[in-house]
Amino acid sequence: MRRICFCYLAGFCLFMFFLSSCTALRQPAPIRGDFAHIVLFWMEGQSEAAKATFRKDMEDFIKSSAYAQSMHIGTSAGTDRAVVDNSYDFCLIVTFASKTEHDRYQKEQVHLDFIEKTKGLWSKLQIYDSVR
Repeated sequence: MRRICFCYLAGFCLFMFFLSSCTALRQPAPIRGDFAHIVLFWMEGQSEAAKATFRKDMEDFIKSSAYAQSMHIGTSAGTDRAVVDNSYDFCLIVTFASKTEHDRYQKEQVHLDFIEKTKGLWSKLQIYDSVR
């Protein structure tokens, strides 16, 4: 009888551990860094080839940044909701450990070179910065 109770208790404990593990796995992971820099680019009149080159240049410069912690480069998802602005061509989200690191990034040569190289490609630029 004791052995059966122990087996049920052990099984119950394993089941509860499994449930708590599954719940933990479903939790969204926080973005690395306390400072988020979101940049939207509009590229009116640019060819698909120019947009592809722009994207590659953006990926290359962000990957070579000494200050960027994480990044996301994407395009408008085309979500069909009245509150969503789908008019932009590219979205760049870069995170930094702090505002100080972001400020250093703004003066970083690879960032300045990217701006100089691509500034003729976008017709509009909108930036949103956020701190935890």
